[in-house]
Order: sequence, then C-alpha cells, then structure tokens
Amino acid sequence: MAELQSEVVRLSDEYDATVRHIEEIQAQIDANEARIAEIEAALPEQRQRTSDSIRWQYRVSRDAPGVIEMILSAENFYDLLSTIQYLDIIQTRNNTELQNLIDLDAELTETRRVLAEDMALAESEKAAAQNALDEAIAAREALQAAILAQEEAERAERERALEEARAHEGETFTNASGQQATVEVPASINTGATGGGSSGTDSSSTTRDYFVEVWSGRIDNYLAGSPLAGYGYAFAEAAWDYGVDPRWSPAISCIESSKGRYCFEPYNAWGWFAYLGSDWDTTIRAHVRGLANGYGYTLTWAGARSYCPPGDAWYAACATQMQYVWPTDQL
Repeated sequence: MAELQSEVVRLSDEYDATVRHIEEIQAQIDANEARIAEIEAALPEQRQRTSDSIRWQYRVSRDAPGVIEMILSAENFYDLLSTIQYLDIIQTRNNTELQNLIDLDAELTETRRVLAEDMALAESEKAAAQNALDEAIAAREALQAAILAQEEAERAERERALEEARAHEGETFTNASGQQATVEVPASINTGATGGGSSGTDSSSTTRDYFVEVWSGRIDNYLAGSPLAGYGYAFAEAAWDYGVDPRWSPAISCIESSKGRYCFEPYNAWGWFAYLGSDWDTTIRAHVRGLANGYGYTLTWAGARSYCPPGDAWYAACATQMQYVWPTDQL
C-alpha cells in the first residue's frame, strides 16, 4: 500500500513537472512565432531599401568619372571635405541597409530553426507527460485494489475503535492542534474506498475533469460559510493527483480548526506542526500530498493513532465528518 501510494505521488509530481515544462516550451514557441511574424512583416520594406541602395551604388560606380569631376570642381578645401563626407555618409547608409537585410534573413532562418526544435521538444514532452499520466492512472488503479483488501482487513480494528469512541461520545478530547473537540459518533461508519479516481462511478471510466467537477461541488457544500469555502477544487484536484479520499482532508480541517476558523498558525487548518504555505490553495495541496505520503489513501485506525494519539476519538470524529462531506453509501 505504502509503495503504491508513493508511486502515485511520484508519478503525479512527474506529470505536473512535465506539464509545466510544456508550458514553458509553448511560451518559447509563441515568442519565436511572434518574432518570425515581425521579421516577415519587416522584410519587404527592408528589401526595397536595400534595392534602392544597390541601385544608387551602381549609378555611382557607373558615373565614377562624373563623381570625381564633382569632387575636383570644389571651389575650396572645405567644399571638398563636405562633398567627400556626404558621399561617405550615403555609402555607409547604403551598406547598412544591405547588412540589415542580411541580418534579418539570418535571424529569420535561425528563429525558424529554433522554432522547429522547440516544437519537436514540445511533442516529446507531451508524449512523456502522457506516459507519466498513464502510469499514474495504472498505479492509482492498483492502489484502489489494495485499498479494498486493506479495508476488509481493518474492519474489525475499526469497529473496536468505534466501540471505544462510543463509550466517550459527547466528551471532549484534544486534537492535533492542541484544541478541544467533541467526540461525535454515528450509528455506523464505513469509510469505504472511493479511490483516487472515482466519484460514484467505476474509476476506470472517470476522468480527472469529471472527478474534480463532482467533488469540488460536494466539498464546497461541506465548507460553506467557512474560511475554506470555495476551495473545493483545490481539495478535489489534489485528491485526484495524489490518490487520496477527497473527503479526508476537508474532514480533518473541521476537527482541527473548525474548517479553518481557528488555526494555530496562518493557513494551517489541519494541526500539522510543519510549514505548509502562505495561502489556502498551496496549503490544501501540501496537506493532501502529505496525507498520501505519510498516511495512505484514506482514514485508517493506524493512521488516526499516528496523526493524533491515542487515536480512538480522533478516528471517530474524522470518520463522522467524512460522512458529512459525502455519505459512503452514496459513493
């Protein structure tokens, strides 16, 4: 289970990194295409200027005796210098126009070459991203199968934890944030196995977009009126990407901070004594990723005992809140 979960996280991170690289390449492609358009727009005028310059130089060359005569006919030394300087300026300008055309043509050729390389690299990166995504989906499906087996194996332990929690229903306990919370236990709890890619349908037929759309709405309903309201999409995207039960992190936020109202430090609604980030979007994704890496796919008795020892009351409270996000029997 732990190895499969780590593989889902690794492949999801690899896919995200590749997608970001594709975006950078696309920005380079856009810049190159824009520069090519600028050069192609400037070329006709530059070609005309160069053509005019070449014609002028040809005429000067053809009429060289007349030019020499004009220089020699200068009435004084200063007129001679002015005439020579004028001819030199014209010659330099014409040479510059010719060089500009050469430079533009060279830049166009080089930019087209770079563009072709960027496009080839982008295609390669897209293929790599698709492979990473396919591998992540396969790993997530393998994880779901392992989750089902673990759910069955832990059923008796879960029921024992619930029985102990029921004996203390209504009492308060100290959560991971060091705050007081109340033990609330429904008649029966089954955290179920929704899978990182399911939302009430077979995970093999569920897309990321559909999963995020469905679960972001459910989570937003659960978080309505709280500081975390409107961040259902972040919980849902992270749940899909890291193969975590989408109800789990929102439920923990309720137990540890009343859904972000009473955080022991800014933007930390989950009682973690570690820096997660400086905004809700970042910290939500960091927490879900941390759950995947450290606690597995979904709520377990062993995970509850590790998250907030001794675990019984915290497990019951978390399982209850997960039902409030979305009942297991409706998954």
